[in-house]
Amino acid sequence: MRIFHKSGSIITEFSDNVKKFSEESKNVTILSGESLYIATDFPFNHLYFNFGENVNAQPVNLSIKYHSNNDWVPVAYSTDGTLGFSQSGFIEFTPDKDESWDKESTNYGGDIIHDLSTIKVYDMYWVKITFDADMDDVDFNWIGNLFSNDTDLYSEFPIFADQTFLTAFSAGKLDWKEQHVKASELIIQELKRKNIIFGAEQILDRDILMPASVSKVAEIIYNAFGRDYNDNRDNARKEYDKRMDLSRYVIDTNDNAIKEPYEIKSSQGWLSR
Repeated sequence: MRIFHKSGSIITEFSDNVKKFSEESKNVTILSGESLYIATDFPFNHLYFNFGENVNAQPVNLSIKYHSNNDWVPVAYSTDGTLGFSQSGFIEFTPDKDESWDKESTNYGGDIIHDLSTIKVYDMYWVKITFDADMDDVDFNWIGNLFSNDTDLYSEFPIFADQTFLTAFSAGKLDWKEQHVKASELIIQELKRKNIIFGAEQILDRDILMPASVSKVAEIIYNAFGRDYNDNRDNARKEYDKRMDLSRYVIDTNDNAIKEPYEIKSSQGWLSR
């Protein structure tokens, strides 16, 4: 995934700044009418935006478009769990069924994405997020796939909500978000290893993976506490294995990021493309 911000004629990439959760945030000022551009290897229908200490003071409205047939096409439907980048959350959308989502280069081989024609990025799917008001000094910490959160975790493991448990893991720790990110990364790796997906963007229904993610987070936490919690860790790992043994996944196989009935794929065998 690659992330760009365009301000006037200046295009700035900050992809590397948002790949690893634990690294420093990228501080970005976005003015009214400016856009973020997201490029991926496969079409997608959701991303989690995690912000650092500075978020947008007042919610703004955003519009989402994807690049199709040499133009930007509005999505059919979207929800903004970030409330205009004023809090961390999911941005989710559904592309228009009547407008294909094309894999394109910014300026190569006849492909031109007019907003980005001064840079060269080859053969990717593009999303444009535009804002209707200024956003000063927003800290972008991490952007990616997330399958569970602390609410999901605490409903099954209320002990993890105890502040003494959090502090014992790490001084000043307030939540388990980093562990949720790690669990999601491990789930994606396993799905790739099983040839169920080729890229994380193909996962169209993240909620199906929530129970497995909760078990993996518990395993990660218990593992950090050493021998006294080995049994808890092993039980969490066994539960994770059971929950990952799904008979069905909702995986995008036709590169349109829209859930189709036939895309509820069996966990066995290769995906056809």
